[in-house]
Amino acid sequence: MNYTDAKKQLMQGWNTWNIRNVLSHVLLPYGFCINLCLRNYADNSILREVYIGRTGQDEAQAHPGIRSCFGDYTEISLKYRGIEMLVQSAAADGEQYILVTPQSKSYRAPKLIIEGCVLWNKSGYVERKGDCIEGVFDSRTVTLYTDGDIEPEFNTGSMCPYIPVSLSRPIAISTGRKVSANEAAEIVKKAKEKLLAEDSRRYGEKSELYAAMRTGV
Repeated sequence: MNYTDAKKQLMQGWNTWNIRNVLSHVLLPYGFCINLCLRNYADNSILREVYIGRTGQDEAQAHPGIRSCFGDYTEISLKYRGIEMLVQSAAADGEQYILVTPQSKSYRAPKLIIEGCVLWNKSGYVERKGDCIEGVFDSRTVTLYTDGDIEPEFNTGSMCPYIPVSLSRPIAISTGRKVSANEAAEIVKKAKEKLLAEDSRRYGEKSELYAAMRTGV
């Protein structure tokens, strides 16, 4: 198998393919992206892209947790100007489930801006339809849902369809069907347990070392 064919075979399904933002979850080969942004009312700032390794006082600090190589399960902790949250995801049967859990409190809860867009000049388009976002492609339509409390927010800097929700409680984001935060929590929990069990079976007492290396990669 040549390099081009190997890439086509491997670059499939949901994963954090977008190297510009660790809070992006992308479906390949379509390039449909669920991009998570934050509106912080404490200083009226908007966080649009998150990189691992930034340490400045005003920078978003992202700490990667355990994850699979192919996006079956991912987790990342984020701290940003007084906001703390945990983002977990699970991919199952071609659909994506994301759970965003706030881990700090503020006078006014920040907004989670859920964007839907198409990356890398892929063929297709995205539109807001009521409380959902649809990505339309030649061979598939992806519908994005959230159980969050939708609140108007116009000053986002977004250049694509988005859904603004209050981050005052855990938020579920899903494709294919709408799920509650509790259901999303159960889905990501099972995905994490499956990953840990597989690591333990394959690597035994070295499973934690392997998981750390995989996360770093």
